[in-house]
Amino acid sequence: MSGTKDEERKGSSSEWRDAFWNPRTHELLGRTASSWGLILLFYLVFYLFLAGMFVLTMYIMLLTLDDYKPTWQDRLSTPGMMIRPKGDQLEIRFSVSETESWDGFIQNLNTFLSPYNDSYQVQMNDNCAPDQFFIQEDSGEVRNNPKRSCQFNRTMLEECSGISDRFYGYSRGQPCVLIKLNRVIGMLPGKDGQSPYVTCGAKCYRPLHRGLKCHAILTVGCSSATSLSTVSSATSLPHRGSPSATSLLLPGSSATPFPTVVV
Repeated sequence: MSGTKDEERKGSSSEWRDAFWNPRTHELLGRTASSWGLILLFYLVFYLFLAGMFVLTMYIMLLTLDDYKPTWQDRLSTPGMMIRPKGDQLEIRFSVSETESWDGFIQNLNTFLSPYNDSYQVQMNDNCAPDQFFIQEDSGEVRNNPKRSCQFNRTMLEECSGISDRFYGYSRGQPCVLIKLNRVIGMLPGKDGQSPYVTCGAKCYRPLHRGLKCHAILTVGCSSATSLSTVSSATSLPHRGSPSATSLLLPGSSATPFPTVVV
């Protein structure tokens, strides 16, 4: 009985070895060398074909794209705006006596305004005539790319440029808040020849069964929200919150600076 069991064990182990490598037929995992070569060649050609199809479709898609202007655009009535420095939930809270509470805002503004240095703007953008659109047309099939923008110099922000006051007024409790307009390609800003402007006022609403309530749209304060009278007397730069229309005309280059207004 023991001899029979030993023979069965040897037979089963021999079958497992033959399934992996059969020395009699020279088969590896049931396939000969020529069979393995053919199947590997098939999968090589198959995956090369898939890779070629992917590269071809990507190449055709890239041919339809413009490096300087998106193929499809949404029609926006007004451009989006953001404020700088970035605060928590669009609120800028700090204490004048606690420098660590506004030190991060100073660093944020320094980083944001660095592309607007006068020396950098002279190299990258043109000095355009005021209140005139700087339109750079293409010449037939010869495209005038890359287009240049009008200069938006940091010194236009005066005391909020960070040059004369490197703390942007935060150390004096008179902080500078920058309003950044998002880029909208092809938009001609202004109306009836007038440049667009930024105002600070009050937003009023009437809750159900209650009186009229008003809140300041832009609140710049320390411990409490600024009153509506304070907001109405806030100073706007440049040109009282009305940047030149030329500085808002963006040709679509990714290097184009965003126009900025300071309140």
